[in-house]
Amino acid sequence: RSRKGAPGRPGEKEDRSKSNITRFQQVYGTKGNKTRFCAQFPNEVRRCRRGSNCAFAHSREEIQAPILTVEEEKLEVLDANFFIERFKIIWCPIGAKHGWQKCAYAHTFQDARRHPSIGYGPKPCEHWGKSAAATQYDK
Repeated sequence: RSRKGAPGRPGEKEDRSKSNITRFQQVYGTKGNKTRFCAQFPNEVRRCRRGSNCAFAHSREEIQAPILTVEEEKLEVLDANFFIERFKIIWCPIGAKHGWQKCAYAHTFQDARRHPSIGYGPKPCEHWGKSAAATQYDK
C-alpha cells in the first residue's frame, strides 16, 4: 500500500502541497545562510525579484557574517588601529560589482590579510619554501 506524502519510497513523490516550508527554507534552512549582500543592496532591494525568499541579505541586520561599520566601509575612519585590526581582514560581503581596489574588505587571497591576533613575527613559517615562492603577483 502506498501512502501519499511518504518520501523516500521508490516510485512515490513527496506531497508538498500542505507544507508551509518555502523552497528557500528547504535549501538554506529556516534562518538561511546570508553571508553576502544581495546584488540589489543597498539602494534597490525593493526591486529584488526573490523578495523575502532571496538567499542574500537585504539589510545590515539580516547578514550573518562579520562586517565593518558604515564609517569603516566608507574609509572615514583612517586611524592606525583601523588599518592594523580591520582593513582587508574580512572577506567582502558585497554582492554587486564594485571598485574592489578602494573597498576596505578583502577580495582575493593576495589582498587578504591575517588578523594580527594570529601573530606576526620574525620566525619564518616552517611550511614555506623559497623555491616555491612566486616572484610576481600574476603567478
